[in-house]
Order: sequence, then C-alpha cells, then structure tokens
Amino acid sequence: MVQKFIAVSNEKEIRIIPLNALYAVRVENYLCTLYYDETKRFACTKTIKEMQLLLPDYFCKVNRNLLLNVTAIVSVNLKRRTIEMKSGDSFDYSRRSLSSIKEKIAKFSFCYDH
Repeated sequence: MVQKFIAVSNEKEIRIIPLNALYAVRVENYLCTLYYDETKRFACTKTIKEMQLLLPDYFCKVNRNLLLNVTAIVSVNLKRRTIEMKSGDSFDYSRRSLSSIKEKIAKFSFCYDH
C-alpha cells in the first residue's frame, strides 16, 4: 500500500505529514495549525480553502475554521455540538455542518455486525 503524505511549509521548514496521522486542521488569525500523531502540531500560512483542496475527501469542514478527518472521529455529541477524536481532543462543530458530517461519516466508515 502506498503511503500518502501532505507537504506543508513555513518560514523555518518543510514538514511532510502522513495523511493517516493527520486528524485536524484549524485556521485562526491567518495561521493554519495541523494536528497529527495525537500530540504533534505544525503551523503554516495556508487558508482553509487551500487546505480543503489539498486534503482527501474524508476531511470534512465542521465549522468556518476547522477541517476534521472523519476516520479519526470517536463520537459526535449532538447536545453539546462537539466532536471527540481518537487523540482525545474535542472540537466544536456548527449546526449547519451536521448533515455533511453525518454524510461523510457514513461514506467513510463501516459497521461490524456481531
């Protein structure tokens, strides 16, 4: 199996991150932070739209500043409007994005029947 990566850079370095390790991309104040390998972070100056174009279809925009890897989602709390990730991080999602979140989860997950 071919490992897929994303290469991002800032003024100090170019970072190559495996897509299967990347679970969140947050943009705040013109700074894009990539969350990967549960505890690692990398900051660059890409916009949310640029990141959407670079990332595969299993990344979902859950609010105006955040993309999440739906394969790394553990639970979606409908009452508090939060998403818990395998890393233990929790992120807020917008009401408007709930239908696309559900759609992506259904598309990229599978169920085991016992």
